[in-house]
Amino acid sequence: MDLYYNASIKKTIAVFGSLFNEIYVGKFTDDKIVNVSKVPISYGPREAYLTRVSDGNDPQISVATKFPRMAYEMTSISLDTTSKTNHNSFRVEHVDVNDARKVYPSLPYKLGFSLYVQSRNLDEVYQIVEQILPNFPPTTNITVLGMDGPNSKYNMPITLTSVGIEDSHEGSLESRRNIIYTLEFEVVTKISNAAVNAIKQKYINTVNVELHSTADMNNEFDHIKVELGDKVNDTPEDHTVITTYGIQ
Repeated sequence: MDLYYNASIKKTIAVFGSLFNEIYVGKFTDDKIVNVSKVPISYGPREAYLTRVSDGNDPQISVATKFPRMAYEMTSISLDTTSKTNHNSFRVEHVDVNDARKVYPSLPYKLGFSLYVQSRNLDEVYQIVEQILPNFPPTTNITVLGMDGPNSKYNMPITLTSVGIEDSHEGSLESRRNIIYTLEFEVVTKISNAAVNAIKQKYINTVNVELHSTADMNNEFDHIKVELGDKVNDTPEDHTVITTYGIQ
């Protein structure tokens, strides 16, 4: 059996993270916004990032310059039984002018994601969160290519399910404040079947229909011929058909 890998989960992780690539924070002085900076985002567990930030291995980077920032990770995966399709059904997808293939339906899976927003002061956290929340009322749809097989388009629903708040001081009273907002999301993705690339079939290029007035097969009074158009220059999306009628 040939290896089949559509990278569906990897694509979903990348699509989710890209939603938060353009988040900014700034300082407000005399009703003006100054020192605007982009909030970095990385993939990985929250505990792993907190360890890297607090280990102090890089003396040239202070803790203050490492915040605010965001991190996200996939936390769960389960079959979406509410929208599961008939696994035995299929559609025919055109490959080129001579070939087509059977594409079996993808299976819908629900992926859980956690997005962590961390800073040392509340104002920066509020700026970040208020740029995110309005985009999820609570679901938004993102069009993704190739999730349901080659050349396909899939409207991926992403739903904000909850927001958690953690505000603590670690250590002495003189220690810095640590504020973490955790936003939980549910993403319904598609994991395509390996049969997408495994089965190919030929086009029906020409159809001939003979019309007879009686059961006598030699008594033909009309003939219909249906064939593809320009098989060299046309694409499968043109669906060009030529129909001719005539008594033969």
